[in-house]
Amino acid sequence: MIARFIGVDFTIASPVDISRLEKLTGAASGLIRPIPSKMVEECGFEQLRMFLHKYGLYTMPTTELIEYLAGIIAGKRAIEIGAGMGVIGRALGIPVTDNKMQAWPSVKAYYDLMRQPTIRYPVDIIELDAHEAVKRYRPQVVIGSYITHRWRPGMTSGNQYGVDNLKIARKVEAYYMIGSLTTHMQDPAMKHLDGIERHDFLYPRRQVELRDIPLEAVDIFSL
Repeated sequence: MIARFIGVDFTIASPVDISRLEKLTGAASGLIRPIPSKMVEECGFEQLRMFLHKYGLYTMPTTELIEYLAGIIAGKRAIEIGAGMGVIGRALGIPVTDNKMQAWPSVKAYYDLMRQPTIRYPVDIIELDAHEAVKRYRPQVVIGSYITHRWRPGMTSGNQYGVDNLKIARKVEAYYMIGSLTTHMQDPAMKHLDGIERHDFLYPRRQVELRDIPLEAVDIFSL
């Protein structure tokens, strides 16, 4: 199997003591739990940067984010796709699904080459790609965070195992994805957004690593 990754940005993080964040989030158990934004801020940039790097997170899960998404779901059938460690969906009490591609030997070898840790998928992660998950669960609401779009010829980002986000959106009542216009600019779904929301409780990995807050603000896209 050959994995194609296009336009990948990566940073090799330097060792930093992240024991406080690990304790606050319960990371040592393998099941990370969201924490308040205030605690994230108190831990500081360097700890947050290394924590996200080590655990393969692209968004720091905060209790404010969970409360916001819970208000959107409001009792409707919902799932998380591309869930990774499943922090967001687990906290919301909804099925957490992922194709677990970071466990594939070809993909793991690629990450090892970049000196990037791969996700250690918890046992409750349901191994389904996004399209299979929507077909099985027939959700009204889909939640995702930094979902990589499917690569097509001519694109300089995405991968061939990525998600057709527009197709997903057209099969459900609402699809909310955390991400940025910079990262997802080549995703065809970005031309069909119903709305873009910006919140102070969002802490994306790329923004933390590159310190480029003015250049890459993180948003919640509704499709």
